[in-house]
Formats: sequence, structure tokens, C-alpha cells
Amino acid sequence: MQVWSIPAVSPRALSAPKALAPDVAAGLIGCIARGDFATRALAEVNRALPVAWWTVYRVFDDQPPQLCAQASHAVPDIALACWRIYRDGVYREDNHFAEACARAGQGETRTVMTHCLARDFGRAHRERIYAAHSLSERLSVVAAERVEGESSKGALLAINLYRHRAQPRFAPAELDAVLDVAGTLLAVVQRHIELGSAHLAPAQRLQRLCPQLTPRELEVCERLLRGMSFEGIGADLALSAATVKTYRNRAFERLGIHHRNELFALALPAAT
Repeated sequence: MQVWSIPAVSPRALSAPKALAPDVAAGLIGCIARGDFATRALAEVNRALPVAWWTVYRVFDDQPPQLCAQASHAVPDIALACWRIYRDGVYREDNHFAEACARAGQGETRTVMTHCLARDFGRAHRERIYAAHSLSERLSVVAAERVEGESSKGALLAINLYRHRAQPRFAPAELDAVLDVAGTLLAVVQRHIELGSAHLAPAQRLQRLCPQLTPRELEVCERLLRGMSFEGIGADLALSAATVKTYRNRAFERLGIHHRNELFALALPAAT
């Protein structure tokens, strides 16, 4: 694993983009608070260098990671399938983020960029995600999160860029280019999450997180979040309870979850 320290970027950087291709930085900023943020932001990144998939998630010391955004670009969309495998246990083998931040020190801000090849991961991570889905490497911007008045509990925000085996590996010049814009990318993602947590309804958060959800699946999830039973949802939507369960199962499959409490964790505002 390679690790680079990233200088802190103030919120003012969002009004004065510089570094890697100013038009790309400006394009990233223009994605903030859009319903299709993940897809559009990844498209902006691809104006500068090819990236097949990206994910944004929080990792913790004492609980499973929390997905914030995901998208693909010009390749099959396997990000959610990989996320489900990662969250269901593989994440326990992935100590690269915490190790990298520890290397960067314990200062007020710990922000780093890490570069991992498939061989850098543990066996289950490498075989079940990278080999099974033809991923070759992960380039990540990682920041330690500080929650005022609360223990951070090791919370880290990770922005991950992935390449497919059919794509060339990140070249040194490309790594330098991402390092140049990493602070702006991090600030954009943090601002988008902040605005989304403050203003989006739960169903809107689910739709942003997983655009593949159908309108009917969203309707079922929304009612599950209200605490309605399968029978109650069926009566409300003129469906049988069995059909409601089918929509629930399809939605949970797309979201990479198994239980209703996980749905609440995805749909309700996260602490920032």
C-alpha cells in the first residue's frame, strides 16, 4: 500500500477551485446537492482520468461501515454487489484506512490518499470482491471525522476510486493528479453529505444512494420506515402481503441489506 498525506482544504476552496484541471474541480462542485450526485461526480472525475466505479462510505471501530454514495461509469454496475460482500464481513480484514491515518499522525486533521492493488488485500477480500468482479486496484481519499462533543469512535470517511482489470493501472502522473485534487474532492463529498443529511426525506436518501430502486420498491421502503406491517402496506398500495414482501426483498437486495434496522441506518440522517 502506498500512502500520501493531503493538506487540509478549507470550505473556501469550494468557491476557488484550483489544482487538477480547474474545470473538473468546478464541475465537481456543481454536483453538490444534486439528486444524481454520485453518477455526475464520477463522470466529472472521468474527464481527468478513467475510473470504473466509486464508493463513498464511513468506517468505524465498533460497527459495520455505512455507505454514503456509489456509482459506475461505462462498465457494469457492480458497486452495490461488492458493497454487500464488504459490509457483510470482509471489511473486518481491511485495516488499510486506519493504518494510513495512523501513519499520518494524530493531529487536528488526518487526511491521506492510499493506493492498494488487489494483492494488498486479505484472501477473502481479494477473492470475493477483486477477483470475482474483475477489480484491479483501489485509490482512496480518507479523512478522520470529528464530531463535536462526541467521541469519533474511529470514524473515517473513505472516497474510493476503482479500476477494472481491463483498464491500465494508475500511472504515477495520474496518482499525482488525484493527489492534487483530493482535497477538493473530499470537501465536495463532505458538503454534499452534510446538505443531504439536513434536508432529504428518507425515501430521497434511499433513491440517491441506490438509483436502481424502482418507484414501487421505494414506496414499500418508505412505508417500512413508518413502521407499517406487510398487510398495512398491502392495503395502502392495493397489493397482497406476499407481493409487498417480494418488493421488500428486491429493494433490500439492491441496497445490500438484510434487516429493517439496516434500512433505518441507510435512510435516516447520519451524524456529521
